[in-house]
Amino acid sequence: MTVLAQRFVDAHPVAAAATDERALFPADGRVADTIALTPTNAFGFDRLDRVFTAAYRSNGHTATAFLSRRASSAEAAELAGAYADFLLTYGGRTIPAPDGAPAVTIVEILDQYEIVFQRGDLLAGVHEAGDLSYGLMVAGQLDRNLREAGHAR
Repeated sequence: MTVLAQRFVDAHPVAAAATDERALFPADGRVADTIALTPTNAFGFDRLDRVFTAAYRSNGHTATAFLSRRASSAEAAELAGAYADFLLTYGGRTIPAPDGAPAVTIVEILDQYEIVFQRGDLLAGVHEAGDLSYGLMVAGQLDRNLREAGHAR
């Protein structure tokens, strides 16, 4: 029975634990004790669930980084596009990414910036950045952490 149980466990690995996502957030500028999980309807978008967030602050600028592990990279990419479309539906406008920025979608909405990207099976980005440069810096740090943790584009 023990061998049978071990074979079952080996053949059916458990999904990555929530602590994996929490460890992916950059430490620089992160506000202590702000990592949280939103189980459903994150940022008012009903398709966005299981979203980890962390608040960032530096020199008077604020932003919220986010991560959501999806079933596949295709699902993460599709959800990134759907979230950007949702923002555009409510009055957002697409801003071109500056040279040297990671491959991201930037939407300006309500005098703030949403930065969305996908790396492997992770949907990631920055929510409610009041300053585009600061938001891109946080997004760049997050992207670098994901890349260093082995998440492919």
